[in-house]
Amino acid sequence: YIAIYIVSYLLFGPLRDPLSFYPQTEILPKYLHIPVLLPKTRFHLGIIFAIFVVTPLVYLFLKRTSMGMSFEIFGSSERSAVYAGIDRRKVIMSALLISGFLAGLAGAIEVLAVQFTMRLTLSPGWGYTGIAVAILGYLHPLGVLAASLFFGAIYTGTFTFSAITATPVGMASVIQGLVLIFVVAGALLERNILRRWWKAE
Repeated sequence: YIAIYIVSYLLFGPLRDPLSFYPQTEILPKYLHIPVLLPKTRFHLGIIFAIFVVTPLVYLFLKRTSMGMSFEIFGSSERSAVYAGIDRRKVIMSALLISGFLAGLAGAIEVLAVQFTMRLTLSPGWGYTGIAVAILGYLHPLGVLAASLFFGAIYTGTFTFSAITATPVGMASVIQGLVLIFVVAGALLERNILRRWWKAE
């Protein structure tokens, strides 16, 4: 909320476009725009950067560095992490800073490649969608990449489907909720089956 209020102050004050009725910045000059790879689409260079640069770097960080391993240990069991001597405060602050950096990077790409201006309504709730994507991807970088493409296809397809059949756009949220319910239910069922199997052994 601190970041939101700071951005709100800037958009209503120093950075506001004086010619716009809405609180937003001036339209960014074209030399700052991220190139579009396919004309008449939103397939821009930022997507390639996210898939082939950011995702591998996050994977290597989580799987090949000591801090990344401490993140995974702490995430799976805080008690085990503390017992292993992992600094709780350091892990939490590092995770907040890194995830905040990645979220800011995604927002910058959205501004430079799609919106070309910064406004308060830039995100329609992508942070909450990101939680759903992380759950569906089982908190694995490659799984999150696949889940994000899946949810992107759902949202895009829902808008097209709504325009053709007059179906409410909110169906995307319904589908997202159903997917999460089935994923969580499947995970709980799998865990219960494994527990019973171990007890039987």
